[in-house]
This record gives sequence, structure tokens and C-alpha cells, in this order.
Amino acid sequence: MSETPLVEKITSALISETPTNQILSDTYPLSTTQFNELLLAVTSELVHRPKLALTLAELLELFAKRDFATFEYIRVIGTKGKVFLGLRDYQKAFICFETAAMFFEEEEDWYRTSAMQLDQIYTLLMQEKYESGIQLAVETRQKIAKAGEDAVFLLGNLETNLGLINRRMGRYQEAIEAYDHAHLAYDSIGHTLGAAISLMNRAHLHTVTNQFADSETALNQARAIFETLDNQIELARVDMNLGTLAAQRSQYRLALQKLENAHKRFEDTGQLYEASFVDWHRSAIYLKLNLWEEAVHSAQSAEPGLRKEQKTAEIATLLVNRALALHRLKIDKQPDQLLEQARRLLRRLNNNTELWTVDAIRASIAFEQNQIQRTKRIATRLSKAVDAAFHPRLKTQLHLLLAQCAFSLGQNADALEHLKDAFVLVEQYQFWEEGIEVNSLMGDFHLKQGDAEQTAVYLTKAIEAIDFYRYALSHDEFQSAFTDDKLRPYQLLIENYHQQLDRPDHLLHIVDVINRMQVWPQSNQWDQTEETAVLQQEETQLLDSWHWLNNKLSENDAFTSKGAGVDSQHLIDEQKAVEQKLLAVRRRKQAFVVETDTPDATRDLAIKIQQRLKQDERFILYYEVADSYHAIVLLSTEMMHQPDLVKTAVLARLNQVWRLHIEDVEEIDDNDQRITQRYLASLYNKLIRPLTSHLEDCTQIYVSLPTAWQDLPLAAAYDGAQYLAERVAITYVPTPERLLQQTPLPPHQNVLLVGCSDNGRLPYVAEEIAQIETQLQALTPTVLLEEAATIQATQLAIQSATLIHFAAHVESRKDNPIFSTIHLYERPLTFSELSGMQIEGSPLVVFSACDTAVGAIKGSAVLNLGRAMLQAGAGHMIVTQWPLEDRAASDLMRSFYQHLTTEFRNVAKALQQAQSEAIKNGRHPFYWAGYSYSIG
Repeated sequence: MSETPLVEKITSALISETPTNQILSDTYPLSTTQFNELLLAVTSELVHRPKLALTLAELLELFAKRDFATFEYIRVIGTKGKVFLGLRDYQKAFICFETAAMFFEEEEDWYRTSAMQLDQIYTLLMQEKYESGIQLAVETRQKIAKAGEDAVFLLGNLETNLGLINRRMGRYQEAIEAYDHAHLAYDSIGHTLGAAISLMNRAHLHTVTNQFADSETALNQARAIFETLDNQIELARVDMNLGTLAAQRSQYRLALQKLENAHKRFEDTGQLYEASFVDWHRSAIYLKLNLWEEAVHSAQSAEPGLRKEQKTAEIATLLVNRALALHRLKIDKQPDQLLEQARRLLRRLNNNTELWTVDAIRASIAFEQNQIQRTKRIATRLSKAVDAAFHPRLKTQLHLLLAQCAFSLGQNADALEHLKDAFVLVEQYQFWEEGIEVNSLMGDFHLKQGDAEQTAVYLTKAIEAIDFYRYALSHDEFQSAFTDDKLRPYQLLIENYHQQLDRPDHLLHIVDVINRMQVWPQSNQWDQTEETAVLQQEETQLLDSWHWLNNKLSENDAFTSKGAGVDSQHLIDEQKAVEQKLLAVRRRKQAFVVETDTPDATRDLAIKIQQRLKQDERFILYYEVADSYHAIVLLSTEMMHQPDLVKTAVLARLNQVWRLHIEDVEEIDDNDQRITQRYLASLYNKLIRPLTSHLEDCTQIYVSLPTAWQDLPLAAAYDGAQYLAERVAITYVPTPERLLQQTPLPPHQNVLLVGCSDNGRLPYVAEEIAQIETQLQALTPTVLLEEAATIQATQLAIQSATLIHFAAHVESRKDNPIFSTIHLYERPLTFSELSGMQIEGSPLVVFSACDTAVGAIKGSAVLNLGRAMLQAGAGHMIVTQWPLEDRAASDLMRSFYQHLTTEFRNVAKALQQAQSEAIKNGRHPFYWAGYSYSIG
């Protein structure tokens, strides 16, 4: 009988619960080779079936007593200790290791004695008996010295354990020294793996103590070793550490790239627990980027793996991450419950540091809920307990909380003292986030004191820090979401310059800076790497699933409308789950966007715009301060500042009434037209009439609006005799600087017309496309109509088109804008797919479709289908602010293209002429005012 089947036979017998006596009698006598194979099997089973490993070890203990000397029996006891260690029964493990160590010491086998004591030290570490571990380490070092040169490897292990103990105790310098000793020991015997792991341990400590350059150096040294060894698991760990280091340095895009690389390596090598740790880190980064849904999703992905491994401290952090994200999503009850769960876990671990952090978060949430006294009470208690030398960031955050409380209570002197203390720590440790808060609070204080100069100094520092880190992100949802909670310094600085009527140039500059946050690049190129190829494939598969579910829901809706009563809830739930996964993949993919140049901040922006303007052109910048709407008007020769146009609350009500009014457009009559004009006259009186003296002899205006107000129907503003669109051509500009960067409209060499009636839902689409084709026949346009308007054909033709026209049905998703769709022949095309296209030459894109400018504000930007095309590379856009009427849209587009060919390709002028023609034909503003032209 061969040896290996015996191991399989005994293992099977144990699994089938065969009595121990029978197994013993069936296996007599046991050879030394069989004994060693069974001992090896215990270790092998420990990885996947620890309980079976324990049963096998107990059986082997009986074999050793029966057939072998004491030495083999002690070997089993040592192995049994490792089984208890795997089962996290640290007390029993310690007893086994202690028993084995005592035997080997009596035998003066110093090597094995040292090995068993090392295992004892590790069990003490896991039980957080740190002082006992250090005391035993002193004794173990003596035993290793007696063992001679053969035990240098054990010395490396000992120093590694000491490093971990000192790190847990917050004794970082002692830990670094221990890891250095471990590195020397491993290096002296050529144990490259141990040396590299020592470098990684040291790097982690350098990261904790904010010594980022030293950490990066150590990690790259370790990486070089692991690459030589082709150790994919350790390479993944290096990438994970480089990712967390980048996150500590606020290099979030780089952090996500490194974590993506680590995640892929962990999955490829079957390290699913380690992969869950990557998601744990991603969750924390998404919190920093204000991507709340993604933070929750990553936390949920990480949780099963961490719970399986019983990583209590990490689970507590995960609960805190979820609580913060859900709080930002305004889900009220769950955050408190999750934070309390985290506190219970941390109390069980006696982890005061993390417990203090959780309590600081609770205090911060209380402040946001205007519970000032409660915030002050918690922050004061914590501040007394927290030592700045060991926890400088937490101490800084507590000073900031106490400063905010003091300002709220009118205790300015106390607030300034806390800010000064916070500022010292910010400068010493280079805490950029807290630095933004310190400077913002100081700026706010000086603004209220009327000190314009000091206000500008502090707020400019805050804004420079935000911009520095913002521009390190890709120019998409990362940037817009990142600024979501960082707009206050900009708004305060706008208010500061607003109060200085003699400094409208500075005001224009800072409004331009804040408006830049709305702007996406003209193209969105990805690094062509193995990682992005995998992500692209994953995204494509998920999109296919999403479209399949969307199609099924459409079919069910059709059945329901016929009275079939099909239950679609399971499909809706499944589609939402796919959307969550798609969002996660999209965010991971966005980490690989190619960097774009940081725009230059220019103080002479006003002069440059004036030089750009023709004599009959004006630039109007609207902005908000102190709950009111204001304007700056630039002419080619002068700059005018027009404050206090209208209260924002009044304007909001007016816009809301207008929106409600146009919902009933099908019932328009003469009386309705008069009511409409009354609304629009109010809009004109508030936003345009105060500027009329600056608009004389003006035929074209460029308008920049705040993010939340981009749906104002300015073209329809009514002066009592005329609509504004009858007097001037309007071009919307997301930011003043964009006017200077405007790309010229490319020659109409490759015209693409895409039309789809959505199964006859839009009966005039074919007529619209035919009319445009006739008007542009000299340009031999490419026409994709009905069954020709496929996804593949559109994606191919769009790449080289210089003018792109869409006439189709659109569904805008305000709840999740990247799943807004434009319906083509076989299926809808999503925002995500549109934005991923690569369009050359900054073409004009015309959307003759409903609600293409409708979206959701995400941070500092509005996400909608129009913005998706800007991201793909469009430079000029015509979008729509509300639903269209099919026939009226067809007529307006026919007129627009007729004028576009005769107006020297002036898009704004051509749209104005088309709108004027609709007005002359008695069309209600609903039919024409929803179209707007903007440059990207």
C-alpha cells in the first residue's frame, strides 16, 4: 500500500466520523514516512478545513504516543498549536507552543525552542498582551543567540513581531528600528522575500507617520525584489500599499489605479480576502471624493471577506465609512446604528484611537444638525484625551470643531485660539484638508469683520489648495464630486469681492474659477493598459445586461398597458443592482483617464475677454451672493457691475411656476399666451431690464450662469413687445475663460444625421431628417434613419463627423444621469456609452430631442446627455431644456439649418433666426425657447 492513499483514507474516515479506535487499529504500525505525511496533511488542511485539521492533529497525537518517542509527540503538539492559532483559539495555541518550547529547551535544542517561543509571542500579540510579548522576546533573543548562525532567519521573525507589537502600541520609532533589524537579518542570509516584507512593514509605518517620501522609497525597493521573484501576491500587496500611500497624499486617481492593479492580481491568484481589503480601501477613497453611492457599494463588497476573516478593527472602520456615506445621502437612521456598532466593536478591542475617531465623526454630524452644545461637549472631552504628538490629525480636527462651535456661539476669541492651534498642526504635518478648513474659517471671520484684504489672503490659500488637488483628478465626475463640499471658500471670496464695487475684475476672476468646476474636457482619453482593457470588457458585459433588462421592462410595460398586469419589480431590482456594478466599474475605469493640463489662473481675464468681444457683442456673467442674483457685463471698452437684480428665492419661484406652466402646453390658447408672457416679462424685468443700458446696439451676447440656474429660459424673456431671442443671439458659456478657449466651428465636411422615431412614437422624425438632408445636400450628409440608426453604425460614423444631428426619443434619469438614454433602432444608447466615444475636431452636436439639458447636479456640475457629448469631444452643442413637440421641433430644425448655411456658420445667429421665425408664426415659447446653444 502506497503512502499517499493512507492520508486520503484517514482523512475520508475522519470526515465520515469513523470511530478513532477503529482508525488506530486499521493503521498499525505507522511508519515514520506516514507520520510525516500526516503531519504535513494537518498543515495543508488548516488552510481550507481548520476543524478537520484539528481532528487530524488529535488523531496524530494518539499515533505519536503509541508508535513514536517523545520528540515526535512534541512535534505534533507544536503543529496542534498552529491549528489552534488558525482557529483563533489563542490561549490553547499558547499552551501548546509553551509545552513544546519547554521540551526543546530541556533538550538544549535552541533553534526549535526559539521557534516555539516566536509562536508564543505571536499569540500574545493577537491577544493584545503586548508587554508580555516584549518580555518573552528578550528571552527568545538569548535563545536565538545560542542557536548560532542557523537561527538568523528566526531573528528576522522575532524583530518582525517586535515591530508589529510596537506599532500596535503606537511606538512608531521603535517599530521602525525593529523592522530595520529584521531587514538586516534577512538580507544577511539572502532571504530576499523576508527582506522585502520588512521594507513593506517599514513603509507602512512611514505612511502612518506622514513620512511619505520614505514610504514610497521602501515600497519601490520591495517591489523590485518581488518582481525578481515573480511573486504576484506580494506585488499585489505592494500595489495596495502604494495605493493607500497615494490616498494619504491625496493623489486619489493614482491611488485608485494602484488599487485596481492590486485587486486584479489578488483575484488572479485566488486571494479573495485580500481583494476585499482593496474594496475596503476604495470605500475610504470614494468618501474623500464625495462619491457616496460608490463608497457604500465598495464597503458592502468588502464586508463579507473581512467578516469571514474576523477582522474586527477593519469591520469597524467599514461600518464608519458606510455611516458617513449614508449620512451624506441623507439616510437618517442607519448612520447612527452603524456608528454605534462600530463603537461596540472598538470597545471590545480596547482600541481607544479608533474609538476617538468615531466619536469625532459623531460630533461632526451633530454640528451639521445644529446640535452645537452636544458637539462642543463631545469635542471638548475628546480634546482632553487626545495627545497631538501621537494623533495630530485627530487633534487638528477637534480644534476645528471647537472653533466652529465657538463661532456659532459668538465666542470669537475662543474660536481664534482653536484656529491658531489647528493652524500650527496643519503647517507642521501638511494636513491639506484641514488646512482648507482653517483658511476658510479664518476667511469667513475676517469677511464678517469687514477686513477685505485678510479675507482674500486666507480664502485664496484655501482655493489654491482645492485646485491643486482637484486638477490631479480626471476631469469628469471625480472632479465635480470632489468639490461638492468645498465650494464655500469660493462663495465667500465671491462675496468679499462683491462688496468691493471697485474690484469687478477680481470678482470676475473668482467666479470664473468656481465655474471651471462645471467644465469637462473636450475629450476623455483612457490609458490603453491591460487593466483598462479588462474594465472595458467588464463594462460592456454589464451594459449588455442592463440593456437586456431595460428591454424586458419595456416589454412588460407594453403588456401592462394592455391590461396583462405583468409584475416587473424583480426586473427593476435586478437592473438597479446592475447599475450599481456599472457605476463601480465606471469609477474604477475613470482612474485611468489621461491627465489634462491644469488651466492657468489669470487676473487679467476681463481685459482678455474685452479684447475678444466685437463692438456689437456683450458678455454677461450672472452670480449669486447673499441670497441675491447679480451680474457683471463686459463690453469691448468697459466693465459694468450690476448688483442686486433679484432675490434668488423669488427667481426660484418664478422658474418653478414656469416649469409647471409648460407642463400643460397642449391646452394653449390666447389667454394662456398672455399668462405666459406675464411670467416671462417678470423674468425680463429681473434679469435683463436692469442691464439694457449696457445692451444698446448689441446683436450677440455670451451668458455664463451658475450651475443650478442653467435652465432659465432667457431666450424667452419678454420686454412687453419682444422676446430677447428676437433682439440678440445667445451663446451660453460654462465659464468666462471658456470664451477665450472657444474652438472654431469645423467646416461641415462630414455631416451625420441620425433619426429614429422610436417605433412611430415620433412621427415627424423622418420628415425632419429629410428636410435637413435636402438643405445640406451639397455636403452629401451620412444619413442613419430608422433601422439604419444602429448603435454600431452611429458609433462608427460619429468619430469623424464635423456636424452631428440627433432626432430621437430621450429618457433623462435625474436619479442616475449616466443611465439617461437616447433611443436608437435596436436599443437605447446611454450617457455612459456616449461619453466613452472619441470624437475628433470639436464638432457641433445638435439634439432635436426632449430634455437633453435636464440632469442632476453632481458636486459642481450638471450631468446630462449634452455633457456626455462634451466629454466625448464635442465643442459646440444645441440642447433642450424641456420636452419637445414633434412637429414643432421638425419645423424649428428646418429653419435652423436653412439659416446655418447662410449665416456664415454662426450657430447662435442661426438658432436666433429660427426662433424668431417661430415667434412670427405665432408659436408659444414652449415650442422654441427650450433650445439653447452652448460652447464647451
